[in-house]
Amino acid sequence: MTIETELPALPEMITSDDLKPLEWIRGYAYGLDAWTAKDYEITLSTNGFYTVRRAFKQIGDESSSQYVVRDLAQADYERRILSALTLKDDPGNGASETRAAALEEAAKICDGARDNLVVGELPHGVAVALAAAIRALIPREG
Repeated sequence: MTIETELPALPEMITSDDLKPLEWIRGYAYGLDAWTAKDYEITLSTNGFYTVRRAFKQIGDESSSQYVVRDLAQADYERRILSALTLKDDPGNGASETRAAALEEAAKICDGARDNLVVGELPHGVAVALAAAIRALIPREG
């Protein structure tokens, strides 16, 4: 028995406007004001400056405004999510062109086998079918 599932389709382009902002919860760290959201933490140091950390690593510079460091955390959060959601075949990263070129090269090898230009015996019909199947995998525009 085969169970087929479909993943929900992603929108064509996801932007930072589509992402839910971090929700900050106020607390205290070492007796000073602190805020947390997901794995981000904003702390107020004894010198009056705020810092934001993720996994114990400081993000950006200190600031006298907690809202500046919140914006730093939000920008880092959005960058990480959008990076994770970028598809391998996104036209912006060149992967689809690389895949198309590799498939075309494989199809040419099959053409050579079909024309007996490649060492090894591959039946003519198999070579033709294989070349056609490989070319069908190449993304076409329009």
